[in-house]
Amino acid sequence: MKCIAMVAALLSPAIAMAGTPPLIVDGYSARIDPVAQQATFEIDYLVPPDYARANAQGLPKDSFALWIDPDSAYAYDRAQSHYRGDLPGSRQTFLTADAVPQSGALQASAVVDSTTYTGDYGIDGWGSPAGSFAYVQSHGVVTFALPLSLLGVTTGPFYYSFLFTRYGATEGGPFEGVSGIAYTPPFPTMPGPVPEPPTGLLAAAGLLALTALRARRRVATCRP
Repeated sequence: MKCIAMVAALLSPAIAMAGTPPLIVDGYSARIDPVAQQATFEIDYLVPPDYARANAQGLPKDSFALWIDPDSAYAYDRAQSHYRGDLPGSRQTFLTADAVPQSGALQASAVVDSTTYTGDYGIDGWGSPAGSFAYVQSHGVVTFALPLSLLGVTTGPFYYSFLFTRYGATEGGPFEGVSGIAYTPPFPTMPGPVPEPPTGLLAAAGLLALTALRARRRVATCRP
């Protein structure tokens, strides 16, 4: 019940406060770097968010919640199903900015099956704490990197959903995405197809396949 109450506090509609401009997302993306073994996320807001300060109620002025799934789209919906015990064997990672006023960092958790899990439920009650991660903000652009090992992939792709909140004024999402695509308005209701490999990689793969086929033919013609 504690987890449900904390998640509700993040996602529930808030009463608008006069003079507080709404947060509006103008773009977002997630890029995989297989050499560095990390994924870099970028969220572009029209109005710079304030993650670092808390409001009078002790909540961060602004926050976001991100769910990542290595296997399928709609990471937020799948994380809810996993948490309820309806999606056994799945894996999602949860990341939040809720703890930034206290820690200065984003907090990650591994989503758990609450029907069997008995450990620490982390900052927002989704499951086992999985580390703290720095972020960089330049005006309205927020970037952060996460290790691929945390996300359950080695080369990608992965899927993600995120929500943002300006407590007391507005909230938005979930926004859906897949790594390798940069999204701009109007945003899709589905994350879109998994990006194709670069043309050079496809050409190289085709050349290797052709070479292998020719080799097999040579072997076949040499058999008695």
